[in-house]
Amino acid sequence: MGAFALKAFYEKDPEICLGIQESYRKYLDFKANAVLMRMEPEQFRPGIDLEMMYREMYLVSEGHLWEMVQRGDMDMEKMGAEFIKMIEFWRQIYGRKKDESD
Repeated sequence: MGAFALKAFYEKDPEICLGIQESYRKYLDFKANAVLMRMEPEQFRPGIDLEMMYREMYLVSEGHLWEMVQRGDMDMEKMGAEFIKMIEFWRQIYGRKKDESD
């Protein structure tokens, strides 16, 4: 199912691609706003632009998925492990350390 969704998302037929991207963009905008509203700024390092951070994470995730599709490497277990590694990296660079204060 995951492989099908990724292939559909990156469909090359212009008519199909346009429809999928238009539909997805509406969902993404809605989802981004909902996620940003639930974020607790005190969990992040002082001065972090949460909207920019979220956008960066989205773009990196989309780029990673695109790369996997282009290579035909649709091993979901491997992709999941790579995403967990990226999430841990983001926690290190964006997360507030216990001894860090404003």
